Amino acid sequence: MAVRKSTPAKPTAAAKKTGTSSRASAPAGTGMISELDCYLFGAGTHYDIYQKLGAHPMTFKGKSGIYFAVWAPHAEQVHLVGDFNGWNPDANPMKKISDMGIWEYFNPGMKTGELYKFAITTDTGKILYKADPFAFSAEYTRHRFCNSRPLRLFLGRYRLDHQAGSERP
Repeated sequence: MAVRKSTPAKPTAAAKKTGTSSRASAPAGTGMISELDCYLFGAGTHYDIYQKLGAHPMTFKGKSGIYFAVWAPHAEQVHLVGDFNGWNPDANPMKKISDMGIWEYFNPGMKTGELYKFAITTDTGKILYKADPFAFSAEYTRHRFCNSRPLRLFLGRYRLDHQAGSERP
């Protein structure tokens, strides 16, 4: 599959100054990702995009939870799945907030450390379960399939534990 590249629409002068915009083409949703963010991301010069995409604890409309955003430009639909919804790919639909293919969702009540993935529906209807490319931590668990302990990687804390092959359960 070839990667399609589109030229992002240039932001207004107000958007450049404030990082937001009142134009109708501005991303709708939580307001976490602005028109300027979309422009810089599309131009390949948004050097702080990790602060926007991925999972981020926040308070939205008075409720605390986790905000999610992912770039899936060719997806027909994107859903958030995890332990919180029984890995149901029909629950928790994400909203497409830009023509560039950025999707977002706010999950109220979700806590840091809960397991999740993105369920991405392709144009053929196939559902692909994808890990968050901007995640601050990841879990590799083989313990469901064999007796080895999991490999846990905490990038935010610079901690790496590798105990595969250990005799301890």
